[in-house]
Amino acid sequence: MSQKTIRSIITTALVTWATAKNIPLARENTAFTKPANFGTFLELNIIPADTFLSNLEGTGRRFLGEVIINIWHDDGVGTGGAETLAEELCTLFPVVPKSYLPVSVETIPSVKRSLISDDGYRVTPVCFYYRAEF
Repeated sequence: MSQKTIRSIITTALVTWATAKNIPLARENTAFTKPANFGTFLELNIIPADTFLSNLEGTGRRFLGEVIINIWHDDGVGTGGAETLAEELCTLFPVVPKSYLPVSVETIPSVKRSLISDDGYRVTPVCFYYRAEF
């Protein structure tokens, strides 16, 4: 297991969900064009933290990090649509160790305060911490 594998697992889960809902997804270091007319889209950021030894033999690894999914939506139209998506994202990544993902979601996904971007969007972050041990 590596951070690359963890990134792939989390990204695949989000891509599958976003594709089913027809919501564009911006991924790190990948070309992306924002939707016309301030259409809603998601932005995925996976931030690895320190890696630790998970056993006394020194053979196991504990990978930790944070996932931030930003919901970009038109500023000035209310928060209902973004809040609905945020609630669905919280359900997609439940706090159940080794749930359908081989990566544990360690904290309840939290919806953070929306921020206004300088180009007419409002950004609502959904954040949680993950752990994988191998």
